[in-house]
Amino acid sequence: MDAKLLAIPLIVSMVAGVSTDRVRSTDTALVGFGTRNDFSETSSTATTGIFGARDWIVKQFDAIAATSGGRMTVRTDDYLQPKTARTPRDVTESSVVATLAGDEPGRTYIMSSHYDDCHGDCTDGTGVAPGADDNASGVAAVLEAARVMAPHHFKGTILFVCFDGEELGLWGSAHLADELKAKGEPVLAMLNNDVIGNSAGGSGVHVFLVLWKAASAVQAYAEKSISALEMCGSDFAVLEALLHKGALPVNEIGRKVLLTSGSITWQLTAWRARAWSSGALTRLTGGPE
Repeated sequence: MDAKLLAIPLIVSMVAGVSTDRVRSTDTALVGFGTRNDFSETSSTATTGIFGARDWIVKQFDAIAATSGGRMTVRTDDYLQPKTARTPRDVTESSVVATLAGDEPGRTYIMSSHYDDCHGDCTDGTGVAPGADDNASGVAAVLEAARVMAPHHFKGTILFVCFDGEELGLWGSAHLADELKAKGEPVLAMLNNDVIGNSAGGSGVHVFLVLWKAASAVQAYAEKSISALEMCGSDFAVLEALLHKGALPVNEIGRKVLLTSGSITWQLTAWRARAWSSGALTRLTGGPE
């Protein structure tokens, strides 16, 4: 920790109050709902599905609010998300927002995560999607921060938010942002927590899985492109990623860059083969390598 922060007793006290056991317990509890897919909202029970998980998160915030001296309020941000080209129907979104009122109006800070998840098919409300890393880990961080901060006074107002609908297009965060903008809320900063604490697993398993998925995606995309076009359309994907003007998830940028590198490798191989078959490479080099 920075030496200047170590000189602030309140910060030292809050950091010391963080419980790794509680963080693990939160993650485990959220995994226990089986799935937190958006489209499990109609089949959710108290112990399964996304709204079962939502209600559990609300209860955690309610217990935390009880330690705030009446300064924390808890609500859900509910709305009906219309059907899109990617989704089969309308779906109810329900983010959880805990507001810790500051002592001085005029500044708002947000600490957020998302609690929805999916197993690859983000419209499958029946499949198993435990989501321990993506993103029970982020929810655990937000809840733990709220626990250690709620009893204390701060000048600014702090929103602790667990968004719904992020896997399908950042729906929950966009809805809250629009609401805050319409109210003229003076949001000064936001700290988002997504897939935290596992960037370097001791066994390397997580890194292996990421690379394996990336390699599989490159192979499948390249094979499809080759058979259809004799070239890979992903050659142009990196330009889209690098020139994109709006928000683009980091994993999407990585996917496009990886696909591009794979397609360029294939294209060079194809050009070399064509050059040999036409005799152009032989004329340039004087013979086969």
